[in-house]
Amino acid sequence: MDVYIDDHKLIEEINKLHYRQFLEVHISPDDKDILVVFGSSDVPEPNYAFDEYNRSIWKYSLASKSWIQMTSPEEDSSKVAWCPLGLKIAFVYLNNG
Repeated sequence: MDVYIDDHKLIEEINKLHYRQFLEVHISPDDKDILVVFGSSDVPEPNYAFDEYNRSIWKYSLASKSWIQMTSPEEDSSKVAWCPLGLKIAFVYLNNG
C-alpha cells in the first residue's frame, strides 16, 4: 500500500472522535479513502464494558481530510469490506427488530 500519513495526523483525527477505540481499518482499493470501525470500550455503560456493541463505520477521505459517518452506533456495524472497484462497501450489522 502506498498510503502515507504525515506525522500520524489521521490517528490524531481518529482520537478526536467520540469512540476512541478503533477495531478495524480498511484502505480503499484506489488508496483515496479509509474505512474505520469504532468500538465501544470507552462507552460509560456497564452492559457494554466487555463486548463490542455500538460499533459504527466512518469513512475518512484522504483528499479532503474529512470524516463521513456511514452507520450509526445503534446499528452495531462491523466486518466492513470494500468491493473490488472501491465503489461500494459491505458490512455486517445487528438487526434489532
